[in-house]
Amino acid sequence: MQMELEKAVRLASRTGRELQRYEFGRRQVVGCIPYRYIEPKPSSSSSPPSIHGIIEQVEVLLISSQKGERMMFPKGGWESDESINEAARRETEEEAGVVGTVQSMLGTWPFKSKSQDTLRDGYMFPLLVEKQLDHWPEKHSRRRRWVKVEEARELCPYSWMKEALDLLIKRLAELASQELTLVESQQENVVKSKNKAKFFSSLSSECSNGAYGSIQMDSSNHPNVRREIVSQHC
Repeated sequence: MQMELEKAVRLASRTGRELQRYEFGRRQVVGCIPYRYIEPKPSSSSSPPSIHGIIEQVEVLLISSQKGERMMFPKGGWESDESINEAARRETEEEAGVVGTVQSMLGTWPFKSKSQDTLRDGYMFPLLVEKQLDHWPEKHSRRRRWVKVEEARELCPYSWMKEALDLLIKRLAELASQELTLVESQQENVVKSKNKAKFFSSLSSECSNGAYGSIQMDSSNHPNVRREIVSQHC
């Protein structure tokens, strides 16, 4: 019963312009770039992630326009009873039939509506897809297609959407590089901790066996341990 209810809700999309937001006469439009990793997310590679590497590991979802064959990312009007993130999530589910995590905004672009010859403001967000729906409101009026980044650039005719896509790929590469740096730092700390524990274990063993005399530790060989003198009786 619950699944049928959710299906019925998804088969209805918002219509009308009564709640549309406008700023200085421009309709406010919100869109998403739905994406997914087709290879394991880069985090433990020995080489720094590159733009090219991310391009090879990511697919983005394009949809067709309702009245033509143009391919684009899902977008639609931002309405007054919802936040901008809610609008991005709603439009993506209605038009593309995917749900996931809406991430921080990529930017804002003024663009001209070809159908009405008016200026609009477009806000674009990345959406990391977590689920692809079998039923969604605009299933029968649009086609959806997963493509590689380079193909998306070729198929999408809108320059502002292509700019948003370039920013997304650059951001993903930077995040992957930061994650790699963090992993390497954690691994280095683990090695240092093991070496420190091994040294003190050896030192304790010598004291337990009745070793006498001063034991001086050279901090140059053990940068994480302060220079100290072990007493004659340990």
